[in-house]
Amino acid sequence: MVEDLGTPIGYLYISSRIRDEVFLEYAVLKEYRGKGYGSTIIRETSDYLFENHNIRSIRLDIDPSNKNSINAAEACGYTVDEEEFASRNYTGRMQFVKDNEYYMSMHKGRK
Repeated sequence: MVEDLGTPIGYLYISSRIRDEVFLEYAVLKEYRGKGYGSTIIRETSDYLFENHNIRSIRLDIDPSNKNSINAAEACGYTVDEEEFASRNYTGRMQFVKDNEYYMSMHKGRK
């Protein structure tokens, strides 16, 4: 659960880690949308995961009609992963990804 001064405003879920990648899922209650909470959730969680865990990348799965969530993801440095979207044949969902630059530089060339 995500709270602001003790008031529930949404939820955050970090799903199973696949190798060095995690999936982040979040939602903000309707009455709190458009106030920057989504960006804060994404930014602070991403920073925490990259700084405290050996994570290569974080993925978000966003409904293309959810413009607020898309804007929040892009404002936090996430980009659409067109290849991943096409290869997994998601039914209408967009994949966004953000790579950990430090991790990538330390593991360059490794598979």
